Amino acid sequence: MRRAEISAGRRGSLRDAALNLALRGELLAGQGQDGAARQTITEAAEKLQALGMHWHAEQAIRFVIGTPVIYASDQLGSGQHYAV
Repeated sequence: MRRAEISAGRRGSLRDAALNLALRGELLAGQGQDGAARQTITEAAEKLQALGMHWHAEQAIRFVIGTPVIYASDQLGSGQHYAV
């Protein structure tokens, strides 16, 4: 994770930095650090929205609030994925 963050910074990739931030938030959530996870994912969602990456921003927010994420490739909703 750290290598990806350093790489994004060196390349000046706002896209990769925002996606890395969202992933870091998910990792924090997995470690039980809910407050830090919410703050990190919310920051990532704001950055993703500013970059016009609306789908990614929505997925980040859904992860924070714990709503089902249904992908277009799922057959008739049979493969629902839930964020925690």
